[in-house]
Amino acid sequence: MGIWGNILKWIANFLHNGLMRVIVNGECSDWAHVWSGILQGSELGPLLFLVFVNDLPGWIKTDIRMFADDNKVWTKLVTEVDVTGRSEQFM
Repeated sequence: MGIWGNILKWIANFLHNGLMRVIVNGECSDWAHVWSGILQGSELGPLLFLVFVNDLPGWIKTDIRMFADDNKVWTKLVTEVDVTGRSEQFM
């Protein structure tokens, strides 16, 4: 994507060292590490989502439609192999 240097380090740090907590009615939970994904409600989240999904249509081997933050992937099931991945008969 042409991102390198300090910007790349900054994004990597954002993704790898996430902390979160929940606040309900003024009460705070303990801080917890976020091991995957992007923190919801972050400023950088929507941009990183677009970077992550931008190349999906190039490698998904079936139909895909993308709009905003939604991806729909589908295929037509014609044979039993399409359903099961195996050529065995259904029971």
